[in-house]
Amino acid sequence: MIEQSSSQSLMRFWHPVIPVRKLQQTPLSVSIAGLELIVYRTNNGVNAIHRYCPHRGMDLVGGVVVDDGIICPFHGWKQKENGESVDSDGTLITCVQQKYQAVQSHGYIWVRLHSDDNVVPMMESEGLPPVILSEYTAKASFNAVVDIFNEAEHTADTHIFLTQKFRFN
Repeated sequence: MIEQSSSQSLMRFWHPVIPVRKLQQTPLSVSIAGLELIVYRTNNGVNAIHRYCPHRGMDLVGGVVVDDGIICPFHGWKQKENGESVDSDGTLITCVQQKYQAVQSHGYIWVRLHSDDNVVPMMESEGLPPVILSEYTAKASFNAVVDIFNEAEHTADTHIFLTQKFRFN
């Protein structure tokens, strides 16, 4: 039996959120386990933070990416990659933005809460080339989805089109 998990516990796992090719110069919004985030790219790599400015709640999707952060379109405060907020003159502000780990791997941007374990799930297995690469939204962690695809007991009930298409007599 699988227990329903909170957003924070689901965020302990890596989630592939955006194909790398879609992340250009402007920030993109993603929703994971009910959490609203933005993903953006700086010269230092990819970043993921809470979607709304911690000061007044402005949507940072409309922000401008610069150097090591993103500028809020409302007050001009910079949300830095490390989660700190600074005023337009560079003064450190007491607001701290929720930051998530973000990496680019296997053609996707992956996101999760910070952890000491930086290992992104492996997508390749020796001698087993990928059969299908697709974009699919699931209300589960990536680990749960992989586990489900590795067991066949649910196929006849959940994927009835497969049992009808490949019926053996």
